[in-house]
Amino acid sequence: MDDDAGCHRAARAFKQNKNGASMEYVIQVLSAILVGTAIGAVLGPRSRSLFIGSVAAIALGAVSIFTASWVMLAIGTAIFLAAQSMQRESYPARA
Repeated sequence: MDDDAGCHRAARAFKQNKNGASMEYVIQVLSAILVGTAIGAVLGPRSRSLFIGSVAAIALGAVSIFTASWVMLAIGTAIFLAAQSMQRESYPARA
């Protein structure tokens, strides 16, 4: 009986890992995209609010990569999009 119980527990754990792992990868890929986009925003011309929002998005995206937390990913994305919607400072056009 002990062998059967162990087999059932192992099969249930494998099934849970199989279904849960794919969502972790999706969250990690989306987090990496958020971090990359925020780094691009930091390197470009920016205002103070855009800089702070991008740095916060980088931090939350990095946390989300390591923990696979969709809540951190959602908060980081919301902060980044809010920072992107802020008015940018006007820079002179180059000819």
